[in-house]
Amino acid sequence: MWVNLSVSLITADGGKRTFIAIVRDISDRKFATLKAEERSEELEERVTERTRELLAANEELESFSYSVSHDLRAPIRHIIGFSRILQKQLGSDLPDTAANSLQTIQDSANHAGNLIDALLALSRAGRAELNYEAIDLNQMIETICKSLQANSENANVHFEIADMPDIRGDSTLLDAAFVNLLENAVKFSSKVDDPKVQITAEGHEGNTIIAIKDNGVGFDMKYSDQLFGAFQRLHDQREFPGTGIGLALVKRIVKRHAGSICAESKPGEGATFFVSLPNRS
Repeated sequence: MWVNLSVSLITADGGKRTFIAIVRDISDRKFATLKAEERSEELEERVTERTRELLAANEELESFSYSVSHDLRAPIRHIIGFSRILQKQLGSDLPDTAANSLQTIQDSANHAGNLIDALLALSRAGRAELNYEAIDLNQMIETICKSLQANSENANVHFEIADMPDIRGDSTLLDAAFVNLLENAVKFSSKVDDPKVQITAEGHEGNTIIAIKDNGVGFDMKYSDQLFGAFQRLHDQREFPGTGIGLALVKRIVKRHAGSICAESKPGEGATFFVSLPNRS
């Protein structure tokens, strides 16, 4: 039995002291506390064990990913290599249909290789240890845009870059995220006469919100839940080539920085992607 004893002095007259004592039975409360502590210890043990299992599973998954990557690359290289040998050996003797078929084989094999690279990048983004550092966002965005414009296919794209604040985060991962977002903006605005991409940033409730807006084909918001899933595509692969991994990679990187990402769009009116990253000192 657990009790709480409270003793108070009432009088102290002529050396005679009188006290009052109150005894409360607190057994139920004490047993409930002990039970809660016991459950907490059990939960901590379960969490520790679960964490150990997850770490082991991640190590196994990483090993599996690299093994699969290595094992798949060899047959892909063989497919590309032997199809090129056929093209070279037969040359002009190849019928047009056969030549087109060989080219399709090579294109498909190259696409499979790109998918492997993208999947590995997605896997690494979820496991890599974050290295927080100060990032000059102006310089990062400008470097990416210059690199994109260096491609002759993107020479007519006009970038409007507002003044960007400095942020803190893993520069390697965030660079990969913004490369994907800006490449998408360029790709999906490539069909319009005057492609334009605007990049702005503002502070809001302890976060930095970076907006990337294009004037491209856009998409229907009723399919927005598919945007950030791996292999989810809202446009025809033949019209806008890609692996279908880019936005899934971006979301994983942003979430690892305790941030969020969303998009707004209308068909034919472009799209805007908002990346919110918490400010860190």
